[in-house]
Amino acid sequence: MLFRYRAWDGTQEIDPLTAEELLEALADELLDNDDIETALRNILRYGDQGMLDHRIEGIQKLLERLREQRKEQLQQYDTGSILDDIARRLEQILQHEREAIEERRQRASQQEGSPSQQSPSATTQPSTTDPLPASAPDQPSSTSASPTDSSSSSSPVDQRMRDVLRRLADQKESELNQLPPDVPGRIRQLQNYEFLSPKAQEEFQQLLDELRGQMARQYFQGLQQAIQGLTPEDLQRLRDMVRELNKLLDSALQGQSPDASDFLQKFGDFFPGANSLEDILQQLAQRASQMSALMNSLSREQRSQLQQMLDSLFRDDRLQWDMARLAASLNQLLPREARGYHFSGDESLSLREALHLMEQLQQMDTLEQQLQRAQRQGANVVDPELAERTLGREARQQLEQMNSLAQILEDAGFIRRRGDRLELTARGVRRIGQKALQEIFTELKKDRLGNHDVATQGRTGERSDNAKVYEFGDPFLLDLQGTIRHAILRQGPQIPVQLQSDDFEVYRTEHRTEVSTVLMIDLSRSMLYNGCYAAAKRVTLA
Repeated sequence: MLFRYRAWDGTQEIDPLTAEELLEALADELLDNDDIETALRNILRYGDQGMLDHRIEGIQKLLERLREQRKEQLQQYDTGSILDDIARRLEQILQHEREAIEERRQRASQQEGSPSQQSPSATTQPSTTDPLPASAPDQPSSTSASPTDSSSSSSPVDQRMRDVLRRLADQKESELNQLPPDVPGRIRQLQNYEFLSPKAQEEFQQLLDELRGQMARQYFQGLQQAIQGLTPEDLQRLRDMVRELNKLLDSALQGQSPDASDFLQKFGDFFPGANSLEDILQQLAQRASQMSALMNSLSREQRSQLQQMLDSLFRDDRLQWDMARLAASLNQLLPREARGYHFSGDESLSLREALHLMEQLQQMDTLEQQLQRAQRQGANVVDPELAERTLGREARQQLEQMNSLAQILEDAGFIRRRGDRLELTARGVRRIGQKALQEIFTELKKDRLGNHDVATQGRTGERSDNAKVYEFGDPFLLDLQGTIRHAILRQGPQIPVQLQSDDFEVYRTEHRTEVSTVLMIDLSRSMLYNGCYAAAKRVTLA
């Protein structure tokens, strides 16, 4: 045989199960209840219990791993920190804006404290970087300084510009100081605020785009790639799609069966993989449940603030009303209550991370339901892709292996299908008897030949060609040549040859144990209660 070794990468299959190994692992269960389906269901549920070196993990182990993984998630994160993350980003934006306001105020102070130092031909013009008019209508756009004015104070135009800078800085600072302390209120008022800092304006717009994208993503899977921002064109197309979708749902609520083919041709990228209105509804319900689960995982105050913040994102847009209609129609067509989760960790989350976490937890809930159903109906009811996505590739391999157990035995001829039931074949019964026979005879001990005094000499096993030094109790099958050779080697060539007890060699014989088996089966109820019928069956089959 050719053996090839390579580094472990997690994809190798070690010791694939054989039908003989599997049937031997099921033998004790089959002797107990005579039902191959029950035996297969038990190994599916509890694994091989070490009889196959734990190569079959079992549904219970997968459930334990799944619940432990969910527990770790709940003990790691704090969903109440969603608004804290947004509040930190808003505070950073306000800090950039305050720095820009202070810069304007310092510029006005520096210009006031420095006299004009210009040559006769120099001109003074207002800065083009400030958001101020270049000059008043009744003032010239530039003034000339004479040599006699080189040490005088600044011109009236400069003084007016400094006053405007101060008033602007004071006004902006006053607006920031009047912002409400809560996140929704700050977002609502900052949408009408004109920023002095281009950096603050850019960061605030980016935050709004992300939050709008998250709000839209709770319904539309196709917007996953647009989370970082919604362009005006994206927003308009989203509005058109929601209006068309509401028309379809209104028709469905009226008992009609609307055709969604034209809608999917125009807006199918919002619902990847959908081929009908039912597919669209399923995707919408799944997405909406993630936000619902997040809301139910928050305290009442946190839930209220988050809802106010989301409502403020489209407060002047028809889209908010259309999406509210969409949510109401969806609840009527597919009523679905998403459960909340109790988090006890302290690791903070953004809104996007929290929604992704809700998706993971809901997938765990779905997989848990499938695994619980698999204990009764078989591993084929579990989605292998969901198992791999949640518990890793090894879980998928375990499920695929558990799905093939009956087929392995059937292909080997150990079981057969009779209608909708499985039963052992004669070959399977003989295989179980062979295993029982091996178990019984491995426990037998070698006995001495002629252990009892009898009038006739008993037989031993066949003589072999191998010899050994005689030991007390061995059958005296003398190897004459070997015995004389020992004596000559000991004393040298001489006649007569003197034999001693250490010179004797005897032939080895095959060991053979003969037994007589008597089957006496007690039919009292204690046999059943104490589990003794299995032992009786095992001996009978052997």
